[in-house]
Amino acid sequence: MTALDTRVGRVVPVAARLCVAWAALLLLTILSTLVLLVTTPFEAQEGEFIHALRSGEVGSAAVGHSADFASDFGVSVTNTSASDDIAVSWVGRFGFRRVAVLSNLLAVRDLVAASDGEDAAVPTPVFDPSAPIVAPTPVLDPSATIAATARSLGSTPPIMVEPGRLPLDRMKALRPLLVTLMMVALIVGPRPRRMSKAGAFWAYLAPFNLGIFYALLRDSPWNRRMNLVPEPEARDRVISEPGVNKPIYRHSGWAMFVWSVLISGIVFGLLLAAVSWALPTHLDPVTWIPVNLPANPFTNP
Repeated sequence: MTALDTRVGRVVPVAARLCVAWAALLLLTILSTLVLLVTTPFEAQEGEFIHALRSGEVGSAAVGHSADFASDFGVSVTNTSASDDIAVSWVGRFGFRRVAVLSNLLAVRDLVAASDGEDAAVPTPVFDPSAPIVAPTPVLDPSATIAATARSLGSTPPIMVEPGRLPLDRMKALRPLLVTLMMVALIVGPRPRRMSKAGAFWAYLAPFNLGIFYALLRDSPWNRRMNLVPEPEARDRVISEPGVNKPIYRHSGWAMFVWSVLISGIVFGLLLAAVSWALPTHLDPVTWIPVNLPANPFTNP
């Protein structure tokens, strides 16, 4: 067996180095999947967010639009991807990421803008008497409003952050890193036994690393059956296991596209929707304490 020298001068068989690399990829896949699970947003109602504020369950929250909190891979449990609404995402009691569209707060924002805009006219400048100037429409500050509402409920205001800055959000970069490493191994490494290279490509893009788990566990260096199978040719669709002549079918690109992308995406979408439905629901009355941006002359009620 071929051997390689390590930096410390010891001789390690190639198979042992392959096992270490495989174990590292498997560990990275597990970590990436756990991060995806705890950062996937589950839909909630505006009243549930108020209940979480009242109960002091919100340590940090991110305010943005629904589109800012869309799930990866097209697997989403939210009903909208709007970019002009007000949405908030927070970590609930059970560790799940929740997201709610703040419809009542959006109505307050529109009401504030409409009522203050009526008196926004200012004197006409001397240099252009034909063009009246309208003062900037007051803008509601959702983050300050949430903090003021938490204080009115007798709770500590949460730490307000921008979308993508909640705990573990930075670790979501593990997923593209993992996919990149698997693609590099697919290009420069041996052909997979269970799939064609096109099939492996689509498998690696499956939701929640499902296809990567399949590839690492079925063709692992610890699988003696797979180690006995020689590297197939690119055109091979069926290979035989030495000694028993048992056929091993290699999945094509189209087959893995259907199974890994379409079917698994639907299954995971239904599973996440079921988890969202099973989470406890608290629809407390929504009463916002509106706060305007400091630069605007809005007087809090």
